[in-house]
Amino acid sequence: MKWLAEKDRRKRIQVDIPLQFRLLKAKGSAVKGALTRDISTGGVKFVSDIFLPIMDKLFISIEVSPSKTINILARVIWAATIPHSDRYDIGAEFIGVDEDAAKELKDMVNKI
Repeated sequence: MKWLAEKDRRKRIQVDIPLQFRLLKAKGSAVKGALTRDISTGGVKFVSDIFLPIMDKLFISIEVSPSKTINILARVIWAATIPHSDRYDIGAEFIGVDEDAAKELKDMVNKI
C-alpha cells in the first residue's frame, strides 16, 4: 500500500485528541467517540471500544482547535486488540480530505 510506504516520511505525533467516527457502510450507524494515540497528515491511530474490520470506511471528526472541527473520510488499514482489554487500536488512512481540512490538519500536526 502506498500509505504504508509513505508512513515513515510523514510527521507522526503522539497526542491524545478526542475524535468521533461513524461507519460509512452502516446506514444510521451511531457516532462513536474515541481517543487518538497518534496522528499525521495521512492517517490516525486511535483507541476504539468496537472492532473495525480492515477496509471499512469511516467518517471521522477531529477538533483541530477550540473553534474548528474537520471532517475526513478514512479507511481502516489495520486493527489490533489491546492486551488485557476489551478495546482495539485502529489504524486509519485518510482518503477523503478536502483542501481546507488538509491545511487545518497540517497546521495542527506542525504546532504540536
